[in-house]
Amino acid sequence: MKRKILKFLYTFPKVETLIKFLEINGKNLIEFCVGDDDVLLNSAIAKFCPNLKSLCTIFTDIELETVKMILNNCQYLENLRVWCGDEDGFLNEKEFLDILVKYSPKNFYKLEIYNCCSSKILPEELEEFFIGWKNRMPQKSFSLTIYKDFDDEVSLEVNVKNMEIIEKYKKMGVIKKFMTRKHNYYED
Repeated sequence: MKRKILKFLYTFPKVETLIKFLEINGKNLIEFCVGDDDVLLNSAIAKFCPNLKSLCTIFTDIELETVKMILNNCQYLENLRVWCGDEDGFLNEKEFLDILVKYSPKNFYKLEIYNCCSSKILPEELEEFFIGWKNRMPQKSFSLTIYKDFDDEVSLEVNVKNMEIIEKYKKMGVIKKFMTRKHNYYED
């Protein structure tokens, strides 16, 4: 029996070992989760895991091209969990959402963002993303979950204009589900 789901949330093998595993078995995976950031590992995901439906990984702020490669090469991808917070060296929300709307595969519909610091997305940037999503073909309703480590006064849902935009696109059917949750490191 071939492994279809592989998750490393708190401990994981050496990156070289994991990359070798993906080289041999990556095409069988439909779900992969690793709780660490490594440029070589993320590139290996793009190269060796074309059948992923769900991916949870950490990208640094210099890996926007790797994000594009994963979105282009993993054409069955439906769900993506990423960390955002350019102050902490993770992806910039605006840049990431721009790439997501342009490069995500046709079946993609579910995004989970772990905000490591305050959300910096401006209402006009959020609206630009949802306009782009609405114009995608095929059009799939979008689900967005924001995870926070703390009660943040500058979080996406605290901004009234952002919530007005989200409600507008919910009514239009572009957004199927939106929620924020406190991140619990002991949950998957």
